Amino acid sequence: MESHRTTVIRFPAADVEVSMKIKNTYRLLTILSLTVAYVGCSENSPVPEIQPPETTGFGNVSGIISDAATGDSIPGARVSLLDQRVEADSDGRYVFTHIQHSDSLNLTVEAKHYDTEVRGFSFNAENLTLDVSLERLFGAVSGIVTDTRTGNPVPGVTVGLLDQLVTTDSNGRYNFIHIPYSEGLMLTASDADYQGSTHTFTLDVERMVLKIPLRPLTNTEAEIGEFLNGFSAMIASTDVNNLEIIQNQFSESYRAADDPITRFGVESGSIPADYEHVIPLVTELFQKYSVLEFQFHDIHVNAAHAREVSTRLMLDVISQKEPQLDMGRLSADCRMDFSKESSYWRIIFWQLHHVEVHL
Repeated sequence: MESHRTTVIRFPAADVEVSMKIKNTYRLLTILSLTVAYVGCSENSPVPEIQPPETTGFGNVSGIISDAATGDSIPGARVSLLDQRVEADSDGRYVFTHIQHSDSLNLTVEAKHYDTEVRGFSFNAENLTLDVSLERLFGAVSGIVTDTRTGNPVPGVTVGLLDQLVTTDSNGRYNFIHIPYSEGLMLTASDADYQGSTHTFTLDVERMVLKIPLRPLTNTEAEIGEFLNGFSAMIASTDVNNLEIIQNQFSESYRAADDPITRFGVESGSIPADYEHVIPLVTELFQKYSVLEFQFHDIHVNAAHAREVSTRLMLDVISQKEPQLDMGRLSADCRMDFSKESSYWRIIFWQLHHVEVHL
């Protein structure tokens, strides 16, 4: 029979000690955990109090919206704060309620004809008054005044807007600047030779152009015809007492054309070269002729507007030195321009296109 051998393994003493320490530590932790569990379950043990988070406050924001220049309230102004939007009442007042306190809020104010204002502020009170002044927007209004009959621009017309008055320039233009954005503005135009005009409009752009058509009150063709008849009558009078009146039929800016045919008329003593030449020329004609007639016919009037016309006409100058002598005659195809100055027509330009002399 085989014999069985038993092998015995022995751990070193140090390993035995470590094993015992681990067992003892495990027992200590078990006892401690049971003790803690028991204490936590005790009815006399205090329960820790959980503090709620700090609550943010609320309040009201209100104020008045007004015009920065006049101080007048602006009813209907639109005021926005956070997700709320209100309109100012008839006194320009607004109010927001239950607004959460914050270190950074923006109040936005808008109103028709005013620049938008954004006001930043911090809010940590029960009530906050925040008044806002808005700057009104300004623009320019310009345009041209025209004659309804001819469509041409009319200079010298008085145009009014608010408390400003201007006169149209030589091209019929007017211009107003720094006009506040507004509704119901009234643009007026007045002139002695035209029917007055009033135009109501709203200014809501930086520059507005408005054309003003005016209807003439007078018949320029008839007035020029009357002028030429009166001029002929004074020449035919050969009365030296009429010299200044005759000169007054010419504008101080009058001049004759500088072409060869017109110069012939000036040198022959038929028409004056300029305003200062009128009285010397007419005096000489009155002294030289016992009969002198200026007959205008085939008159065609081209009116630029009610105060400026150009005519194309025929002029027959009939003269006689002595009763026993035959009459001389000069026929000329003419251009004569007229301007109304201080409500009176005056000759400003004279040109001869064709001249025939009959002796």
